[in-house]
Amino acid sequence: MDKPKIIVVGASHGGHQSVLELLHRYPDADITMFEAGDFVSFMSCGMELFLENQVTDVNDVRNFRPDDLIKRGAHVLKHHEVTAINADVKSVTVRDTKNGTTQDYPYDKLILSSGVRPNSLPVPGNDLKNVFLMRGYDWATNIKAKLEDPAVKHVTIIGAGYIGIEAAEASRKAGKQVTLLDMIDRPLGTYLDPEMTDILAKELTDKGVELKLGVKIEAFTGDEAVSAVKTDAGDVKTDLVIQAAGIKPATEWLKGTVNLDKRGFINTDPYLRTNLPDVYAIGDATL
Repeated sequence: MDKPKIIVVGASHGGHQSVLELLHRYPDADITMFEAGDFVSFMSCGMELFLENQVTDVNDVRNFRPDDLIKRGAHVLKHHEVTAINADVKSVTVRDTKNGTTQDYPYDKLILSSGVRPNSLPVPGNDLKNVFLMRGYDWATNIKAKLEDPAVKHVTIIGAGYIGIEAAEASRKAGKQVTLLDMIDRPLGTYLDPEMTDILAKELTDKGVELKLGVKIEAFTGDEAVSAVKTDAGDVKTDLVIQAAGIKPATEWLKGTVNLDKRGFINTDPYLRTNLPDVYAIGDATL
């Protein structure tokens, strides 16, 4: 009898935990995890620790190493992007991102853990050099290099949520001038009452973070690299922009196949089942 084939899409927390549980409960299953990126399971929640030199190495800022699962019998394939679900024949189409070839892989059960992507503000200049995002392995290493660059004097953070405040703290500890911008009028204002955010605002300003809140970001300006952030309250000169303006589900490839809500999050029932037979979803991209 053939082993049941289980495919997990995405090496995030949800994907990792799914594979661990499957290995424990179904030791005879043929389990394959596909990851589009070249680094498996970077922990974005640990980015601040990396930026502040509180970890041994960037390669240790991860939820697991591929060998952790491979040694237990699973297959972990990085550089493999799942681009389509062929529900009628129960297979997925996978593109090898290194050589561009595609191949279909059959499944008996399919688990989607596609995760989320950071938002880039849809304003002019968002493609300038030194306009970064605060998520993932590549952005973490890019930001770290700039925080260690003495030519970078002024860092502007877009977004006064948890991630933006982490970026501001790491940048100040690196000795940079820091300005924190957001449309909301209080740091963490979407999470906490004014009694709490007033304390936080004072702490930030006491630590040298300039707060410019309740402003609209209109553009990033500069020649090849960003030199200023244009707002409706004036320009902010800067050498580096770090965007921490929320996330969006990485589910564009599922449109028209898996039921999504209007924001792109995957609809599931209480048992994590999608609208497709034998297809489940877990993690940040689900409701």
